[in-house]
Amino acid sequence: MRGNNDAGREAAASTGREAEGSLGTDRHALSSYVTSSPTEASRNEGRPGRDHAAELSGKSEHRQAHAMDRDLPGAVVVSTEIVNGTREDTVGPLAVGILEQSRVHTKTPQHVAEDPLELRAALRDAIASGARIIVTVGGTGVGPGDITPEVSAEFISVRMDGLTQQIRDVGLAKTPLSSLSRGIVGITERGVYGVLIVNSPGSRGGVKDALGVICPLLPHIFEQLDDQDHS
Repeated sequence: MRGNNDAGREAAASTGREAEGSLGTDRHALSSYVTSSPTEASRNEGRPGRDHAAELSGKSEHRQAHAMDRDLPGAVVVSTEIVNGTREDTVGPLAVGILEQSRVHTKTPQHVAEDPLELRAALRDAIASGARIIVTVGGTGVGPGDITPEVSAEFISVRMDGLTQQIRDVGLAKTPLSSLSRGIVGITERGVYGVLIVNSPGSRGGVKDALGVICPLLPHIFEQLDDQDHS
């Protein structure tokens, strides 16, 4: 009896080993199938890797950090009571200095009376002299002599209201009086002869706000105007 039992146990063990070996083979085959499953492959196909995503992100950051790569001629026209000698001009030289830091070279500020004829002549002369950027200072409020936006509009063919709003938003973060400024921004024409005209309020804070928005965008503006923005 003992011999029969031992023989039975040995046979059962042998059968179990065969079954386990068969199951192991099936598991290996199943694992291989799942790994190479078309469904899984299709899920991974077309997904950009981390390196590619980082590359795209890097390009975006590079665009935002783009700096001016050339010198541009400019002009600053101050239209306030400064021309009458009633107070010293501190805003005109400030505008010149900020522009100079962005490679926009201007002469000393030109002072004109708050008169449409004088301002119109000053803008015309600045454009004729080759200025690519004209910054007007003062005359953007609602007083009797605040005619700068109206005169500037005569020379602007393409308005850039997004920049106008951005300048106003920067000012509003500091004082509610910024909403009283009616200054506009725009270009005289599209192309290499286009001139950017920026109306700034007549205060030092207004000049800083306006040029703080405009100057970092000058490289992109003039790349587009001069048809050099191929990215």
